[in-house]
Amino acid sequence: MILAVSLLIPASAAVAVVLMVVARRRLIVVDVEGLSMQPEYEPGDRVLVRRGVIPRRGQVVVVKRPAVDLPEWAKPLAVPEERRSVTAQGWMIKRVAGTSGDSWWSQETGTEHLIPEGHLYLLGDNPERSLDSRLIGLIPVDQLLGTVWKRL
Repeated sequence: MILAVSLLIPASAAVAVVLMVVARRRLIVVDVEGLSMQPEYEPGDRVLVRRGVIPRRGQVVVVKRPAVDLPEWAKPLAVPEERRSVTAQGWMIKRVAGTSGDSWWSQETGTEHLIPEGHLYLLGDNPERSLDSRLIGLIPVDQLLGTVWKRL
């Protein structure tokens, strides 16, 4: 009986290590920067993001910032090299306002369009301070880092 118990302890430690490795690949901590998601998220808030989750309308996601000419206020802040966070790589946090099959209104053309498969229509909660789909259009799902799971 003592032998069986002693074998269980290393096995549970191994399971714990495997779970930690899986969690590190599926979960990531992101620091919120900017004012686009106020009042829900403030600069300096930290959120836990789940990778590999298909987002639904209303959920908050982290996506790669598109390479477009941005007004000065929307440019990402320089982040010290020793603090290589996800935000330092050009990510942004937004709310999903539409997924494939939903319709969205284009201000440029003044018409309604359907969101094609593999795309998202994203909005910031603070429209006056948000670079989002109203300005840059639809975001491909392959630019998605993950879905915000919870605030830390």
